Amino acid sequence: MKKILFLTVALVGLSVAANAQSVKVARVNTQDVMASLPEVDSARIKLESFAKDLQDELETMQVEYNNKLESYNKTKAAMTPVIASQKERDLNDLARRIQERSQTAQEDYGNVQMSLMQPIIGKVEESIKKIAKTLAITVVFDAQDGPVYIDENTPDITNNVIKDLGGTPKAQ
Repeated sequence: MKKILFLTVALVGLSVAANAQSVKVARVNTQDVMASLPEVDSARIKLESFAKDLQDELETMQVEYNNKLESYNKTKAAMTPVIASQKERDLNDLARRIQERSQTAQEDYGNVQMSLMQPIIGKVEESIKKIAKTLAITVVFDAQDGPVYIDENTPDITNNVIKDLGGTPKAQ
């Protein structure tokens, strides 16, 4: 619903702007642009390494918990109620820490992903603006999120952006 409303407002705005000046529209496929950049692969490798480290950390914590639980279950019958209660509190505390670390690990992953990708996204956006200004384009739609209809004759500046960023354009 919001997208339809946005498109309606955008089209009305374009028609008003068309009366005032010539509107030149183009499209770009940012997904193709991102896929062509070597720094995206580098960021992906760093992110996968970070994710592996997080997974290893959580698995180590889980193994520790499982070992303590197994030990507790084997020796529970011989424990005094006070010691058994303390061991249960220790197990519950460790389970809570695992849960908390799992949640913070997800946040950490998102933060690292953002810190790795944001500079690349900014670079792509700047290149799109540069190409649009060079070609006197007024509006650029992303082919991935674009409007309901784009005429096939609408200029596609994807390869221009890829070239500008030093990537290898796709054959058209």
